[in-house]
Amino acid sequence: MKKSLFCRFWIRFLHYFARNVYPNKLRIFLHRARGVKIEKDCFIGFGVHIDDYCPEAILIERGGDIGAYSILLAHQPDFDNFLMTKNRDRKMIVKPITIKRESFLGTRVIVLPGVIIGEKSIIGAGSVVKSSIADRVVACGCPAIVKRSIV
Repeated sequence: MKKSLFCRFWIRFLHYFARNVYPNKLRIFLHRARGVKIEKDCFIGFGVHIDDYCPEAILIERGGDIGAYSILLAHQPDFDNFLMTKNRDRKMIVKPITIKRESFLGTRVIVLPGVIIGEKSIIGAGSVVKSSIADRVVACGCPAIVKRSIV
């Protein structure tokens, strides 16, 4: 997915301000301007890093809360022939991230590409989510594992 230099600069510029601006509504507005799909009644904490390479691959459904300084990455390098290619010739694999309705991510959570976080699930602070999480569960750890279900 090639983007023009201006487009990449604009996305990065908006991202810088979206991470560091104070009111939540303005943060959400700036992330939407970058291409992130954010529904109503969401909260995005201060300093949240949402992928610069492909922000349109991230969906935060209604009522999703993301704690401060969390990281959402929707891309990763293609590791086939990784050592044989030069840095500028490496391809990126984009896998969408979905945070379903009324889910909560604690502070400094890292979400890796291709993850779906289930409806009304809670992810503990400092967790690394590398695989999808079911609906109505509490998960934490590195990597995040389900600790219990929510009734």
